[in-house]
Amino acid sequence: MDAPYSSSRNSFHLMRFVLAALVILCHSFTLLGRTTPLSALTGGLMNEGTLAVDGFLTISGFLICQSAVRSRNALTFLGKRLARILPAFCCALAFSALLVGALVFPGDVVSYVRQGEGGPLTWIVNWLTLNVMPEQWGVSGVFAGNPTTSLNVSLWTIKFEFALYLVMALLMLTTLSRRRATYIVCFSVFLILRTLLIPFGVRLWDVYDTRLWLLSHWNYDRLTETGLFFFTGTLLYAYRQEIPRRWYLAVIALLALVVCGFFRFVPAQVDAAQDEAARLMWQLGELPLRLVYCAAVPCLVIYLGGSPLCSGFSRLGDLSLGMYVYSYPIQQMIIFCAPEITPLPLFALTLAIVLPLAAWSWRTIEAPVLRLKHLKQRSGAER
Repeated sequence: MDAPYSSSRNSFHLMRFVLAALVILCHSFTLLGRTTPLSALTGGLMNEGTLAVDGFLTISGFLICQSAVRSRNALTFLGKRLARILPAFCCALAFSALLVGALVFPGDVVSYVRQGEGGPLTWIVNWLTLNVMPEQWGVSGVFAGNPTTSLNVSLWTIKFEFALYLVMALLMLTTLSRRRATYIVCFSVFLILRTLLIPFGVRLWDVYDTRLWLLSHWNYDRLTETGLFFFTGTLLYAYRQEIPRRWYLAVIALLALVVCGFFRFVPAQVDAAQDEAARLMWQLGELPLRLVYCAAVPCLVIYLGGSPLCSGFSRLGDLSLGMYVYSYPIQQMIIFCAPEITPLPLFALTLAIVLPLAAWSWRTIEAPVLRLKHLKQRSGAER
């Protein structure tokens, strides 16, 4: 029998570290215009990056639900979330736009900073207001010679995480956050939205000509994806005592992912040969494969993350956020300096640079802000 979940002895720090490394591995291929190994093996059903982000979101939902249940009120809850994400987010914006961007800009620094629309200051403001669309991911004149001109695409998940934090805060205000059935409803809503979207392409709203926060076509697709995995995580936390922790269930989840990848790969290859019957079978089979994927990934990452075996890894600190937000511009800089580099050397060199940076960020910026937040809460409780 596996040990029950413990909030003080688990392996979520290591799990997030591994997932952040998978994101870096994925970008090491995609930034060079290459197909990732996992994408090639599964016929595009998943790649290392999407698998990692979906795992991150599941863990986030699991731990955020834990935080919401333990927080005194919605303001305290939001304060904790902002204290955890905002410092690294702001530092990553400055690092990307004001340091990396300025270093590779072909002109002088003054000309770089004074750019109007499409310049670094506009780029930072767009990210701070969480109103960034894919066409705004780059800064004018930066990485123009790279295969991809984006400056820091990894940050796209931040606005969706923040939107989901607001939903949790709203549930706390209405006291619904303490009712487990709430998470079944939230999970069901996002499951239905995602099921209608993939593979049927149905959207409840579809506004192409707006830049407003979550109303656009692109944002709708990402919101349904992030919301589904986030609320799967909350559901797993709410029913953690009823859901058995068994190693063989994790093995079944892993095997299910392998089988999904195999069946998705074979029809996709036949589809490329313009076989109409195979294409029809692929369309009919896409939905169950997606549903199995959406069940297997959360079960696997929560089982592994909830294990106490690697709880000692937390002594190194939470490096995953720093790895996630700083790695993309570092990779772009490496490609800029060494255009002929291949994916695996790019991955290794990025890790060698980003790990010390993430450790520095955790110890000098992120952790001190979290300690300050705890001190303020303790002080308020004493008064």
